[in-house]
Amino acid sequence: MKKIIDDKVTTSKIPRLFGKTSAEEMPTPRLQRSTSPTRITRGSRLGSGASSVSSSTSTVTSSGPLPRQPFKSVSQNTPSWKAVKADTTTPPSVSSKQDAEKQPRLGLMQELVDTRKENSAVKSSNSQLKDELMKYKSVVQSLETQGFALQSHCTVADETKLVTSKVLQNLTQQLLAERAEKNEFKEMLEQEGIELQSVIAEKDQMQKRLQELLQRVSELEALLQALEKSRKELDKSKRDMEASKGHLQMELSSSRAAAQRSEAHTKEMELELQTAHDEVTALHGAVENVKSSMARANSARETAEIQLAALMADRSHEQEAHREAFNQTQIQLRAQAELLRARDMQISELQAQLAQASQALQDLPRQLSVVNDALADARKELALCGARKKKPSLVFKLLTGALGVVSTLLVQRLHNEWGPMDEQSKEPRGVRLLFWRVSVSKA
Repeated sequence: MKKIIDDKVTTSKIPRLFGKTSAEEMPTPRLQRSTSPTRITRGSRLGSGASSVSSSTSTVTSSGPLPRQPFKSVSQNTPSWKAVKADTTTPPSVSSKQDAEKQPRLGLMQELVDTRKENSAVKSSNSQLKDELMKYKSVVQSLETQGFALQSHCTVADETKLVTSKVLQNLTQQLLAERAEKNEFKEMLEQEGIELQSVIAEKDQMQKRLQELLQRVSELEALLQALEKSRKELDKSKRDMEASKGHLQMELSSSRAAAQRSEAHTKEMELELQTAHDEVTALHGAVENVKSSMARANSARETAEIQLAALMADRSHEQEAHREAFNQTQIQLRAQAELLRARDMQISELQAQLAQASQALQDLPRQLSVVNDALADARKELALCGARKKKPSLVFKLLTGALGVVSTLLVQRLHNEWGPMDEQSKEPRGVRLLFWRVSVSKA
């Protein structure tokens, strides 16, 4: 019995009751049995009949503090209560043997009860540890399954990564090839576009040349038709001339007189044109004079500005006098500015009048050419009438009447413009003549 209890005590495990369940395996504390034999001290006085048995306490080595006080372990060298009883001599003062025999028996029974309690606690802790170990095993198995799944996922991901990298490489190669083909096709299209543009330009030039040639051909055809028509008219006029030569001479003399009158009128118009040119040159001279006066005014303004700057530099010495001089110079500058504005307005008016005069001068040759054309038409009409021995046509009469009306109107306008001058009027005669030219040209 004692040997069985000793074996249970030495092989049992003490649980950790701290509430911590870690995955690491903690060392289980063991009870170390004492190798020293039990010492029995005998008292000098054996009258009491009690013997005290002192047993060595076992030391507990563990990684942490124990949850309870260490218990006494029964050593194999400890003698049983029978040996103790045999060795112990009952003194004469002991009342009875039963009191001496009860003490070791009670100590062993108490130790047995404590040992059983400890064994039950160890069994419960072992069951708890087994449950925790099973939980840990299940957790480890789940972690292993998850690790295998993750490893399979990683392998699949690596394979997909390799496949995608290969696919991307193929796609990039295809894209580069397509881009090169596209660039080549683009260059080819650009070359074809340049060639097409050159062809279109040549085509446009050829079309323009063809149109010019067609226009030239049409002009030549029109000239040919006009020449044929004029040749027919000349033939007809020759026949008419030969038929009516005497009547033509009479009408020719009258037409010569009219032509002489028209030539005298044209000479008068040329003289008027020359006078207008002279007036325009005079206006140019006036404009130049105005420009020179403007330059002088600008120089005077610049000198006044220089004087003003000098006065402003010396105003710290004589402030009052300089202020008065500054006011005077400002008044002068304002007056000069007003004069310059008035001269600018006069120059603009003179430029407008000059433009109108130049326009009138440009219109006078056209009017003279119109009059000359009308005279030429009248001569042709007179020649035709003389060749046909007929009276002038209605067109000729209307033309001569219109020329007469125009001449009378011109004479009346000239009289109205160049009548007696008003003494109060300050316009020069040349300007009035210029305005009259402009109004006549507009009319």
